[in-house]
Amino acid sequence: MELYLPRREIVRQMRAHLGLATDAQLAAAVQAQHLAAVSAAALRVQGECSWSNLVARVTVTLGAEQNVLNYPSDSRPGSIRGIAVYASDRYYALEPRVLPVQTDTDQEVIVGQPTLARVLGRPNFYQQRDQIYLYPRSDQAYPVRIEYTKRVEMDTDDEVSIIDAQLIIFAAAVTVAATMGDEVQAKYFSGLYDERMRMLRGWQQAGTRFAMDSEADFAEEEFIRDELLPNWSRGPTLPP
Repeated sequence: MELYLPRREIVRQMRAHLGLATDAQLAAAVQAQHLAAVSAAALRVQGECSWSNLVARVTVTLGAEQNVLNYPSDSRPGSIRGIAVYASDRYYALEPRVLPVQTDTDQEVIVGQPTLARVLGRPNFYQQRDQIYLYPRSDQAYPVRIEYTKRVEMDTDDEVSIIDAQLIIFAAAVTVAATMGDEVQAKYFSGLYDERMRMLRGWQQAGTRFAMDSEADFAEEEFIRDELLPNWSRGPTLPP
């Protein structure tokens, strides 16, 4: 049994589960739709599982009187796990908040609303939009540490462990079945996804055994080595 699968094999297995044709028999638009479903499924698995080896940290500088940061180049909006500002020999964790639009300029005049006084200080809050917005605006330059989950692209030659691949296959099958209007198969693969996720989370919390292959009997469990779970960790992520 292959322990790592590339995207092309994940797509093939997803189609086989749904009883669909191969690449050569499908229109280009349908092939693209299937690839998009697999990429979206990889993002879903990444987000729901918090793949440990995709968690990264970077330290950037926030200039004086600034309140906006760019996302790290290998991240995306919504992927920030925590932000901390360094001041007085320690890091201060920022609290995620929904920031009113008027805080972007501090003293923008909005009809019928009070004018905000310009506020400068060590940022205490942040919000993820098209960029990362902080409040209040910085009164000086600060080092800012960002912890985030790296973006998953699932390029053609990318390989993932069979553990993650099966989750991606099930999640993609749900999407494709729903697109075809097949509610029965969508519900069936959604159930397989949920069951496999419960099994893996049980392994994370306490167990030492996990079913390797969805095509095998789910009752058959095998011992696995740590290197077969490259994206999973039993230890919590350190705070920012």
